[in-house]
Amino acid sequence: MSLTSLHKRLPEIESGRMIPASELDWQDDVTDALQPEEWPEGVLSELEASVILVLSQLRTSAGVPFYPSPEPGAHVRSEGTSQHSTQGGERLSRATDFYVHWDHAAKVLEIARRHPAVGGLGIYDSLMLRGTPGDYCMFHIDTRPQRVPWVGHGREPIEYVLQANEPARYHRLIADMLEAHA
Repeated sequence: MSLTSLHKRLPEIESGRMIPASELDWQDDVTDALQPEEWPEGVLSELEASVILVLSQLRTSAGVPFYPSPEPGAHVRSEGTSQHSTQGGERLSRATDFYVHWDHAAKVLEIARRHPAVGGLGIYDSLMLRGTPGDYCMFHIDTRPQRVPWVGHGREPIEYVLQANEPARYHRLIADMLEAHA
């Protein structure tokens, strides 16, 4: 996204107006490496534009392929309290999930950790894009105001380990998952 495009959108974003990602000018606002067709049908109209702008910045910084999850609920849910939730249409989703190849996971994690607009940051080791569970690393990002990092470990059930609650285990799980896929 160009600096001019960002400045053009800042007054709307700062005013608190909910701007759906479907209203973005994808040619000017979002990196060419991400296309609206990559998201499940209909989710961009319920997803906050700022999430896509942040994802675009991460993708540009990383310089590696990002694969948005093909599951609609990985971006938008109507119920619940997660950042994905629209709370029955009262707000737009502030979260998106995407996959990267494991060779790039450490780089993407570090770039996302450093981005000031990433609030929630989850890394998952056993979810499935294609092939078998765990072939790709999945990330969750959201734009909540506070920083909340976690690991989603395993599958059915996923064990959530928050950095704030178990810092040593959080870091050990990330080291183990990166080492296992090196």
